Amino acid sequence: MEDEKTTICFDASKSEGLNPKKGYTEFFKKMKHDYKCSLNKEELDISNLDGIKIIILGMPRQMFNAKELDHLKQFVQSGRSLFVMLGEGGEQKANTNINYLLEQFKISVNNDCVVRTAFYKYLHPKEAYTSNGCASNDFVKVCKGLQVRSDMGGGGGKYSKKYTTLEDEGAGGDQKGGLEYVYSYGSTINTIHPAFPILDSGSVSYPTERPVMAGYVDRQRGGKVVV
Repeated sequence: MEDEKTTICFDASKSEGLNPKKGYTEFFKKMKHDYKCSLNKEELDISNLDGIKIIILGMPRQMFNAKELDHLKQFVQSGRSLFVMLGEGGEQKANTNINYLLEQFKISVNNDCVVRTAFYKYLHPKEAYTSNGCASNDFVKVCKGLQVRSDMGGGGGKYSKKYTTLEDEGAGGDQKGGLEYVYSYGSTINTIHPAFPILDSGSVSYPTERPVMAGYVDRQRGGKVVV
């Protein structure tokens, strides 16, 4: 008997800028191969989330009411996972209030934008190519398909070395020990322990070395938040 697939809920109740039909269509198709996917267009309510293991909020552009925020908090506290995405300008530009929830997990999204200060590979300044911004050894291992500790969920300091010049960065001086990625039209994030940074803006973009991806793990119940 095959194991039941994990169910992922893509929320579309807040005029999300990203949804299965717009923004991450390919991502949705890939997820359907390994997970059971559903789409929510109604008000978020804990009673309607039975069987859901992961909720994805893809750039919400409307306000959440107090009940919805409380139910999302309960969702994480019950040992399940929440994945939140916002764009440049943070919640102010998106006209949402998701930070009220995230701050309860020691994470908040700033109303700014990451800009590349020296062009390399990508010519638009808001398409920030970063090759030295990974803040988690375990995250690198996961991306490379390597085994990680069962208790992963912490930062652990910089994984790859700092580049002080564009020539150093282009030379790949760390033998690709970290990750290369493009952070497009995104804002920075604040974290306070026990939340932890996963990726940052690197040393060539501005603001420099600011978290752009962060996580939180409830050690007792196993709930997770990724932003």
